[in-house]
Amino acid sequence: MRRAGALAAKILAALVALLVVVAVVPALLFTRAHAWRTPHPFTGAKVCNPYEATNGAIATTGPGPHWFRANFHTHSSAWEGKQPPCDVVAAYHKLGYEVAEVSDHGVISDTSSCNPEYIPTYEHGANARSVHFTVIDAKAVQPDRYPLWVGLAQKQDTIDRLKSDGSYVVVNHPCHNHGFFPGEFQWLEGYDAVDVQGHFCKDSSFWDSALTAGVAAWCFSGDDVHDVTTPATGARYVYVHAASTSRADVLAALRAGTFVCGFRLDEATEPFVPFPTALTVSAGTISLTIARPAKTIRWIAEGGAILREDRDTDHATFPMGAHSYIRVEAQTGSQRAYFQPVRRCD
Repeated sequence: MRRAGALAAKILAALVALLVVVAVVPALLFTRAHAWRTPHPFTGAKVCNPYEATNGAIATTGPGPHWFRANFHTHSSAWEGKQPPCDVVAAYHKLGYEVAEVSDHGVISDTSSCNPEYIPTYEHGANARSVHFTVIDAKAVQPDRYPLWVGLAQKQDTIDRLKSDGSYVVVNHPCHNHGFFPGEFQWLEGYDAVDVQGHFCKDSSFWDSALTAGVAAWCFSGDDVHDVTTPATGARYVYVHAASTSRADVLAALRAGTFVCGFRLDEATEPFVPFPTALTVSAGTISLTIARPAKTIRWIAEGGAILREDRDTDHATFPMGAHSYIRVEAQTGSQRAYFQPVRRCD
Protein backbone atom coordinates (compact mmCIF):
# COMPACT_ATOMS: atom_id res chain seq x y z
CA MET A 1 0.00 0.00 0.00
CA ARG A 2 2.81 2.38 0.87
CA ARG A 3 4.51 1.67 -2.46
CA ALA A 4 1.24 2.28 -4.30
CA GLY A 5 0.73 5.54 -2.42
CA ALA A 6 4.26 6.67 -3.11
CA LEU A 7 3.85 5.83 -6.81
CA ALA A 8 0.60 7.78 -6.97
CA ALA A 9 2.27 10.76 -5.30
CA LYS A 10 5.10 10.64 -7.81
CA ILE A 11 2.67 10.46 -10.73
CA LEU A 12 0.71 13.40 -9.35
CA ALA A 13 3.90 15.41 -8.85
CA ALA A 14 4.99 14.61 -12.40
CA LEU A 15 1.61 15.74 -13.77
CA VAL A 16 1.77 18.98 -11.80
CA ALA A 17 5.31 19.59 -13.06
CA LEU A 18 4.17 18.92 -16.63
CA LEU A 19 1.30 21.37 -16.29
CA VAL A 20 3.65 24.01 -14.94
CA VAL A 21 6.01 23.45 -17.86
CA VAL A 22 3.18 23.64 -20.41
CA ALA A 23 1.86 26.83 -18.82
CA VAL A 24 5.07 28.67 -18.01
CA VAL A 25 7.58 27.68 -20.69
CA PRO A 26 5.58 29.12 -23.65
CA ALA A 27 5.22 32.40 -21.73
CA LEU A 28 8.98 32.54 -21.17
CA LEU A 29 9.89 31.54 -24.72
CA PHE A 30 7.36 33.40 -26.85
CA THR A 31 6.07 36.49 -25.01
CA ARG A 32 7.76 39.56 -26.37
CA ALA A 33 8.40 42.66 -24.28
CA HIS A 34 5.72 45.30 -24.72
CA ALA A 35 5.98 49.06 -24.12
CA TRP A 36 2.83 49.42 -22.07
CA ARG A 37 0.65 52.45 -22.67
CA THR A 38 -0.16 54.96 -19.95
CA PRO A 39 -3.94 54.95 -19.43
CA HIS A 40 -5.43 58.39 -20.01
CA PRO A 41 -8.78 59.68 -21.27
CA PHE A 42 -9.31 60.91 -24.81
CA THR A 43 -8.20 64.51 -25.20
CA GLY A 44 -8.14 67.11 -27.95
CA ALA A 45 -9.93 70.16 -29.22
CA LYS A 46 -11.85 68.21 -31.86
CA VAL A 47 -14.65 65.67 -31.56
CA CYS A 48 -14.32 62.51 -33.66
CA ASN A 49 -17.64 61.12 -34.85
CA PRO A 50 -17.44 57.79 -36.73
CA TYR A 51 -20.73 58.56 -38.45
CA GLU A 52 -19.57 61.95 -39.73
CA ALA A 53 -18.97 60.65 -43.26
CA THR A 54 -22.69 60.02 -43.61
CA ASN A 55 -23.27 63.80 -43.47
CA GLY A 56 -26.16 63.33 -41.10
CA ALA A 57 -28.26 61.37 -43.58
CA ILE A 58 -27.84 57.62 -43.09
CA ALA A 59 -29.87 55.76 -45.70
CA THR A 60 -31.53 52.52 -44.65
CA THR A 61 -32.10 51.06 -48.13
CA GLY A 62 -31.67 51.83 -51.81
CA PRO A 63 -28.70 52.49 -54.08
CA GLY A 64 -25.52 53.94 -52.66
CA PRO A 65 -24.32 53.71 -49.06
CA HIS A 66 -26.83 52.23 -46.61
CA TRP A 67 -27.09 49.74 -43.75
CA PHE A 68 -26.21 46.09 -44.35
CA ARG A 69 -26.87 43.43 -41.72
CA ALA A 70 -23.82 41.25 -41.04
CA ASN A 71 -22.60 38.42 -38.81
CA PHE A 72 -18.95 37.44 -38.45
CA HIS A 73 -19.08 34.96 -35.57
CA THR A 74 -20.66 31.55 -36.10
CA HIS A 75 -19.40 28.00 -36.42
CA SER A 76 -19.73 25.16 -38.92
CA SER A 77 -19.03 21.44 -38.99
CA ALA A 78 -15.43 22.27 -39.86
CA TRP A 79 -15.04 22.75 -36.11
CA GLU A 80 -17.88 22.04 -33.62
CA GLY A 81 -20.87 23.26 -35.60
CA LYS A 82 -23.70 21.12 -36.92
CA GLN A 83 -23.86 22.27 -40.56
CA PRO A 84 -21.28 22.56 -43.37
CA PRO A 85 -19.87 26.06 -43.94
CA CYS A 86 -21.93 26.85 -47.05
CA ASP A 87 -25.13 25.72 -45.29
CA VAL A 88 -24.36 28.16 -42.48
CA VAL A 89 -23.92 31.00 -44.98
CA ALA A 90 -27.17 30.04 -46.75
CA ALA A 91 -29.08 30.06 -43.46
CA TYR A 92 -27.94 33.61 -42.73
CA HIS A 93 -28.73 34.81 -46.23
CA LYS A 94 -32.22 33.36 -45.84
CA LEU A 95 -32.64 35.43 -42.66
CA GLY A 96 -31.80 38.59 -44.57
CA TYR A 97 -28.12 38.96 -43.70
CA GLU A 98 -26.29 40.53 -46.62
CA VAL A 99 -22.89 39.66 -45.12
CA ALA A 100 -22.37 36.27 -43.45
CA GLU A 101 -18.98 34.85 -42.48
CA VAL A 102 -18.02 31.59 -40.75
CA SER A 103 -15.46 31.83 -37.94
CA ASP A 104 -14.39 28.31 -37.04
CA HIS A 105 -11.74 27.77 -34.39
CA GLY A 106 -8.23 27.56 -35.78
CA VAL A 107 -9.29 27.12 -39.41
CA ILE A 108 -10.35 29.49 -42.19
CA SER A 109 -13.44 27.89 -43.73
CA ASP A 110 -13.40 29.04 -47.35
CA THR A 111 -16.98 29.81 -48.45
CA SER A 112 -16.04 31.78 -51.57
CA SER A 113 -17.85 29.24 -53.78
CA CYS A 114 -21.20 30.00 -52.13
CA ASN A 115 -20.65 33.44 -50.64
CA PRO A 116 -20.05 36.44 -52.93
CA GLU A 117 -19.23 38.58 -49.87
CA TYR A 118 -16.64 36.10 -48.55
CA ILE A 119 -14.06 37.55 -46.16
CA PRO A 120 -11.56 35.06 -44.67
CA THR A 121 -12.45 34.81 -40.98
CA TYR A 122 -11.64 32.50 -38.09
CA GLU A 123 -11.71 32.35 -34.29
CA HIS A 124 -8.33 32.30 -32.60
CA GLY A 125 -7.82 30.60 -29.26
CA ALA A 126 -7.57 27.03 -28.00
CA ASN A 127 -6.80 27.73 -24.35
CA ALA A 128 -8.36 26.79 -21.04
CA ARG A 129 -9.58 30.31 -20.18
CA SER A 130 -11.49 31.04 -23.41
CA VAL A 131 -9.19 33.89 -24.43
CA HIS A 132 -10.55 34.06 -27.96
CA PHE A 133 -10.52 36.54 -30.83
CA THR A 134 -12.40 36.82 -34.12
CA VAL A 135 -9.87 37.50 -36.87
CA ILE A 136 -11.48 39.11 -39.94
CA ASP A 137 -9.68 39.42 -43.28
CA ALA A 138 -7.20 36.85 -41.98
CA LYS A 139 -4.20 36.05 -44.15
CA ALA A 140 -3.30 32.87 -42.25
CA VAL A 141 -4.13 31.03 -39.02
CA GLN A 142 -1.80 31.93 -36.17
CA PRO A 143 -0.99 29.15 -33.68
CA ASP A 144 -2.14 29.59 -30.09
CA ARG A 145 1.11 29.71 -28.12
CA TYR A 146 -0.51 29.78 -24.69
CA PRO A 147 -2.75 26.73 -24.15
CA LEU A 148 -3.12 27.04 -20.37
CA TRP A 149 -2.22 30.22 -18.54
CA VAL A 150 -2.76 33.47 -20.48
CA GLY A 151 -1.72 36.58 -18.59
CA LEU A 152 -1.93 40.21 -19.65
CA ALA A 153 1.42 40.09 -21.47
CA GLN A 154 0.39 36.95 -23.37
CA LYS A 155 -2.93 38.53 -24.40
CA GLN A 156 -1.11 41.57 -25.74
CA ASP A 157 1.42 39.40 -27.53
CA THR A 158 -1.41 37.46 -29.16
CA ILE A 159 -3.10 40.67 -30.30
CA ASP A 160 0.17 41.94 -31.76
CA ARG A 161 0.69 38.71 -33.70
CA LEU A 162 -2.88 38.64 -34.99
CA LYS A 163 -2.60 42.25 -36.14
CA SER A 164 0.81 41.79 -37.78
CA ASP A 165 -0.71 40.90 -41.16
CA GLY A 166 -3.32 43.67 -41.15
CA SER A 167 -6.24 41.55 -39.95
CA TYR A 168 -9.22 43.07 -38.14
CA VAL A 169 -9.22 41.70 -34.57
CA VAL A 170 -12.19 41.46 -32.21
CA VAL A 171 -11.88 40.46 -28.54
CA ASN A 172 -14.51 37.74 -28.15
CA HIS A 173 -16.89 37.21 -25.18
CA PRO A 174 -14.47 38.80 -22.64
CA CYS A 175 -16.51 37.78 -19.58
CA HIS A 176 -16.86 34.13 -20.63
CA ASN A 177 -14.95 31.75 -18.34
CA HIS A 178 -13.18 34.79 -16.84
CA GLY A 179 -10.97 34.97 -19.91
CA PHE A 180 -10.52 38.71 -19.43
CA PHE A 181 -11.07 41.23 -16.65
CA PRO A 182 -12.37 44.78 -17.21
CA GLY A 183 -9.26 46.35 -15.66
CA GLU A 184 -7.04 44.72 -18.30
CA PHE A 185 -8.62 46.84 -21.00
CA GLN A 186 -6.94 50.00 -19.75
CA TRP A 187 -3.64 48.39 -20.83
CA LEU A 188 -4.46 46.20 -23.83
CA GLU A 189 -4.25 47.94 -27.19
CA GLY A 190 -3.93 47.34 -30.92
CA TYR A 191 -7.14 45.33 -31.35
CA ASP A 192 -10.08 46.82 -33.27
CA ALA A 193 -13.24 45.95 -31.35
CA VAL A 194 -14.67 44.36 -28.21
CA ASP A 195 -17.61 41.97 -28.13
CA VAL A 196 -20.45 43.52 -26.07
CA GLN A 197 -23.24 41.13 -26.99
CA GLY A 198 -22.41 37.51 -27.66
CA HIS A 199 -24.04 34.16 -26.98
CA PHE A 200 -21.71 33.50 -24.03
CA CYS A 201 -21.15 37.03 -22.73
CA LYS A 202 -23.42 40.06 -22.49
CA ASP A 203 -21.37 42.80 -20.89
CA SER A 204 -20.27 46.23 -22.12
CA SER A 205 -18.14 47.07 -19.06
CA PHE A 206 -14.98 45.76 -20.77
CA TRP A 207 -15.57 48.15 -23.67
CA ASP A 208 -16.22 51.08 -21.33
CA SER A 209 -13.02 50.26 -19.44
CA ALA A 210 -11.08 50.58 -22.69
CA LEU A 211 -12.82 53.79 -23.73
CA THR A 212 -12.40 55.35 -20.28
CA ALA A 213 -8.64 54.69 -20.52
CA GLY A 214 -8.44 56.29 -23.97
CA VAL A 215 -8.27 53.12 -26.09
CA ALA A 216 -10.03 53.78 -29.40
CA ALA A 217 -11.97 50.50 -29.78
CA TRP A 218 -15.32 49.78 -31.42
CA CYS A 219 -18.10 47.59 -30.07
CA PHE A 220 -18.92 44.28 -31.77
CA SER A 221 -21.62 41.62 -31.62
CA GLY A 222 -22.07 38.15 -33.10
CA ASP A 223 -24.27 35.08 -32.76
CA ASP A 224 -21.52 32.56 -31.92
CA VAL A 225 -23.99 29.75 -32.63
CA HIS A 226 -22.99 26.17 -33.43
CA ASP A 227 -26.34 25.13 -34.92
CA VAL A 228 -28.15 27.50 -37.29
CA THR A 229 -31.51 25.80 -36.63
CA THR A 230 -31.64 27.22 -33.08
CA PRO A 231 -33.70 30.35 -32.22
CA ALA A 232 -30.50 32.20 -31.29
CA THR A 233 -29.47 32.30 -34.95
CA GLY A 234 -30.01 35.84 -36.20
CA ALA A 235 -30.35 37.29 -32.71
CA ARG A 236 -27.11 39.28 -32.84
CA TYR A 237 -25.57 41.30 -35.62
CA VAL A 238 -23.65 44.33 -36.71
CA TYR A 239 -25.30 46.77 -39.09
CA VAL A 240 -22.57 48.07 -41.38
CA HIS A 241 -23.03 51.34 -43.27
CA ALA A 242 -21.16 50.91 -46.54
CA ALA A 243 -21.40 51.59 -50.25
CA SER A 244 -21.75 47.87 -50.97
CA THR A 245 -21.23 44.43 -49.47
CA SER A 246 -17.87 44.03 -51.19
CA ARG A 247 -14.96 42.93 -49.07
CA ALA A 248 -13.21 46.29 -49.47
CA ASP A 249 -16.28 48.38 -48.56
CA VAL A 250 -17.23 46.26 -45.55
CA LEU A 251 -13.70 46.25 -44.15
CA ALA A 252 -13.41 50.01 -44.66
CA ALA A 253 -16.62 50.53 -42.66
CA LEU A 254 -15.47 48.19 -39.88
CA ARG A 255 -12.17 50.03 -39.56
CA ALA A 256 -13.84 53.46 -39.60
CA GLY A 257 -16.42 52.42 -37.00
CA THR A 258 -19.33 53.15 -39.31
CA PHE A 259 -21.46 50.36 -37.93
CA VAL A 260 -23.86 49.55 -35.10
CA CYS A 261 -23.80 46.52 -32.78
CA GLY A 262 -27.08 44.97 -31.73
CA PHE A 263 -29.18 42.08 -30.52
CA ARG A 264 -32.76 40.96 -30.16
CA LEU A 265 -34.28 38.11 -28.18
CA ASP A 266 -34.20 35.89 -31.27
CA GLU A 267 -34.79 36.10 -35.01
CA ALA A 268 -38.55 35.60 -34.57
CA THR A 269 -39.06 38.70 -32.39
CA GLU A 270 -39.59 42.30 -33.35
CA PRO A 271 -37.88 42.94 -36.72
CA PHE A 272 -37.27 46.65 -36.19
CA VAL A 273 -33.66 47.60 -35.47
CA PRO A 274 -33.18 51.00 -33.78
CA PHE A 275 -30.22 52.08 -35.88
CA PRO A 276 -29.50 55.78 -36.46
CA THR A 277 -30.64 57.68 -39.53
CA ALA A 278 -28.54 60.66 -38.39
CA LEU A 279 -25.86 61.22 -35.78
CA THR A 280 -24.08 64.58 -35.89
CA VAL A 281 -22.01 66.80 -33.61
CA SER A 282 -22.28 70.58 -33.89
CA ALA A 283 -21.11 73.25 -31.47
CA GLY A 284 -20.47 70.61 -28.84
CA THR A 285 -23.97 69.10 -29.06
CA ILE A 286 -24.64 65.55 -30.22
CA SER A 287 -27.83 65.19 -32.24
CA LEU A 288 -29.33 61.75 -32.85
CA THR A 289 -32.25 60.55 -34.96
CA ILE A 290 -33.17 56.86 -35.15
CA ALA A 291 -35.33 55.06 -37.67
CA ARG A 292 -38.32 54.67 -35.34
CA PRO A 293 -39.08 55.67 -31.74
CA ALA A 294 -37.17 53.76 -29.09
CA LYS A 295 -38.44 53.04 -25.61
CA THR A 296 -35.15 54.32 -24.20
CA ILE A 297 -32.15 56.21 -25.53
CA ARG A 298 -29.28 56.10 -23.05
CA TRP A 299 -26.35 58.51 -23.08
CA ILE A 300 -23.32 56.78 -21.56
CA ALA A 301 -19.86 58.13 -20.68
CA GLU A 302 -16.74 57.30 -18.65
CA GLY A 303 -16.94 54.15 -16.56
CA GLY A 304 -20.19 53.15 -18.24
CA ALA A 305 -22.13 55.84 -16.32
CA ILE A 306 -25.62 56.51 -17.68
CA LEU A 307 -25.82 60.29 -17.90
CA ARG A 308 -29.41 60.53 -19.08
CA GLU A 309 -32.22 58.38 -20.41
CA ASP A 310 -34.75 59.67 -22.95
CA ARG A 311 -37.98 57.74 -23.42
CA ASP A 312 -40.37 57.04 -26.29
CA THR A 313 -38.67 59.18 -28.91
CA ASP A 314 -36.83 58.95 -32.21
CA HIS A 315 -34.77 62.10 -31.70
CA ALA A 316 -32.63 63.46 -28.89
CA THR A 317 -29.70 65.80 -28.29
CA PHE A 318 -27.02 65.82 -25.65
CA PRO A 319 -24.16 68.23 -24.80
CA MET A 320 -20.68 66.76 -25.05
CA GLY A 321 -19.54 68.94 -22.16
CA ALA A 322 -16.22 67.94 -20.63
CA HIS A 323 -16.67 64.23 -21.28
CA SER A 324 -13.89 62.39 -23.08
CA TYR A 325 -16.41 60.19 -24.88
CA ILE A 326 -20.14 59.62 -25.09
CA ARG A 327 -21.86 56.62 -26.58
CA VAL A 328 -25.53 55.76 -27.09
CA GLU A 329 -27.65 52.68 -26.52
CA ALA A 330 -31.12 52.66 -28.07
CA GLN A 331 -33.59 50.02 -26.88
CA THR A 332 -37.02 48.95 -28.10
CA GLY A 333 -39.19 46.20 -26.67
CA SER A 334 -36.85 43.38 -27.62
CA GLN A 335 -33.85 44.97 -29.30
CA ARG A 336 -30.87 47.00 -28.21
CA ALA A 337 -28.44 48.84 -30.48
CA TYR A 338 -25.02 50.04 -29.36
CA PHE A 339 -23.67 53.02 -31.30
CA GLN A 340 -19.97 53.69 -31.61
CA PRO A 341 -18.62 56.45 -29.35
CA VAL A 342 -18.22 60.10 -30.14
CA ARG A 343 -14.90 61.06 -28.55
CA ARG A 344 -12.39 63.83 -28.15
CA CYS A 345 -9.44 63.78 -30.54
CA ASP A 346 -6.63 65.97 -31.93
